Amino acid sequence: MNYVYLLQSELNNEIYIGSTTDLRRRIIEHNKGRSTATKRYIPWKLVYYEAFMTETMARKREHNLKYNGNAIRELKKRLGFGHPSSGKKTSGAKEGLPSTTSRKPSGAGFTLIELLVVIAIIGMLSSVVLASLNGARSKARDARRIADLQQIRTALELYYSAHNTYPAAGVVCNVGQNAYGDVWCRDTTDNTGATPIQNWIPGLEEVMPSMPHNPKPYSSVGPWPYHYYSPDANRYFLFTALENTTQKPACGGGVIYYWFGDTNSNTCTWWGAGLYAINVY
Repeated sequence: MNYVYLLQSELNNEIYIGSTTDLRRRIIEHNKGRSTATKRYIPWKLVYYEAFMTETMARKREHNLKYNGNAIRELKKRLGFGHPSSGKKTSGAKEGLPSTTSRKPSGAGFTLIELLVVIAIIGMLSSVVLASLNGARSKARDARRIADLQQIRTALELYYSAHNTYPAAGVVCNVGQNAYGDVWCRDTTDNTGATPIQNWIPGLEEVMPSMPHNPKPYSSVGPWPYHYYSPDANRYFLFTALENTTQKPACGGGVIYYWFGDTNSNTCTWWGAGLYAINVY
């Protein structure tokens, strides 16, 4: 443990401040005249001390009390030095403290309460800024998701114009890649997001050589990569999940996506508030 201490001379009420790791030993040394700064005013008595976990913290506090006028004045006020109610001002007490250097008090400084208030304010402001930054990033990822699906939609229409059909996804899609072995085409091998498939809609690479992938982190209502399903030549369902689920075009923003136009099949009830889809039927 490290200590910052205040001594008062019983000879002339002089105040001295110092720091040590052994408070009891240090007071004995002062009263035996082993300190040049204090031996003229023996004997000394301990009037105040503070304990710190590290030497660095103790040294900073010692320096603050010695050279910042506000800090020592606040401490003297707490201890009652020179207070009117004490009957008289201590004759030998000074506003500053003895020092072995020629540096003068600066008159600047903060009390512990002021520092705690400043730290608390900085903490609150940091939280607000971080929350705003995270919100902006999630909105940026959603904007990219919407743009990606619109780009795929354009590519699908180009493919349809050339072949009079949309790419098939009515049988196992990406054989050997899809961990579920179902008819869905996903932009990854499975929902964990591992090993992206470059051309995950079979045949679409002729009009879109580089297929996009859902940026991470995924929406919490998924997590979903991009999905494509086409039961026949003229219909498809392309969808993903957005992070901002309470705004359009997500289901949570009031949009309804019906399963291939079937008003009895609201896909929002299947996949949740984050669903965003392009449904051609």
